[in-house]
Amino acid sequence: MLINKYLRKFDFTEYHEITIAATPDRIYAVIKELDFTRSWIVNFLFRLRGLPKAMRNLDGFIKVGFIFLEEIENEEFVLGFLANQRGLKIITPEEFINFTQPGFVMSVWNFHITEANNENTLVSTETRILGTNKAAKRFFSLYWFFIYPFSAWIRKIILKMIKKEAESKL
Repeated sequence: MLINKYLRKFDFTEYHEITIAATPDRIYAVIKELDFTRSWIVNFLFRLRGLPKAMRNLDGFIKVGFIFLEEIENEEFVLGFLANQRGLKIITPEEFINFTQPGFVMSVWNFHITEANNENTLVSTETRILGTNKAAKRFFSLYWFFIYPFSAWIRKIILKMIKKEAESKL
């Protein structure tokens, strides 16, 4: 999986999956276009966290500072971010792989699509986070303690939205 290329070692992770009765290409198109904020819960949680309105879909995440790392069409899409107390740092995918500067939190987020059989496709999403030193890890662990349950809830809702949209277009 591409996610391994960008963050093989990590301090925190979150993984969710769902089976969808649709083809990988249909699912991939849905993932790339889906407005996450169509869910009132996701919209509410995004606004509660103070996230910019642009962060309603994957393109919006990139517009506000997430890094498009790589994709294999109809199989996997990987975003990342690099942040410290000053905010997001924009770097190239190659720089992301080799980044070691202390005091940062590195994160990758993917959607991975695996054809299970002729009728079903497994879709997973994983988030991995690494603190580049003890202070960054300690800082993020406090944040993660409070955010994780809501982050997990958002990811599960997004997967259900993808399933509903992909299966309804058949």
